[in-house]
Amino acid sequence: MEINPNKAVYSLGIGLTNKCNLNCPHCYSRPMQQSDLGLADIKRILKLFPNLKKINFGTGESIFNKDFREIMDFFRKNNIQMALTTNGLTIEQLEDKYLSWFKDIDISIDFPNAKLHDKWRGQSGLFNLAIRGIEKV
Repeated sequence: MEINPNKAVYSLGIGLTNKCNLNCPHCYSRPMQQSDLGLADIKRILKLFPNLKKINFGTGESIFNKDFREIMDFFRKNNIQMALTTNGLTIEQLEDKYLSWFKDIDISIDFPNAKLHDKWRGQSGLFNLAIRGIEKV
């Protein structure tokens, strides 16, 4: 793949995994094979984007990628800002040190009340767990 040097990419969204702790009926990743990008994959991708300043980890719950902490450490050492998109349920599994490395953490709240959110997600109690994730951040 060739990148046009006149069109620098400064921000990139990437899915480190499509593994998730939920089974939302509306999710496009649900029927996919469960797979991860490893640190070697990330290093190859980063070479394509030498001007990269910010990365957003989305698609699936990144904490389920066995290399997630190592990948975060790699981006931090390369002075690339990190953001995380999550359903909020896995936030408590991340140590405060790693949470502090994120410039942005986006927690998906689909509706402004528990009943609608939980119905959309297909399981009761998820709204309150997402709120707990927000409170930890």
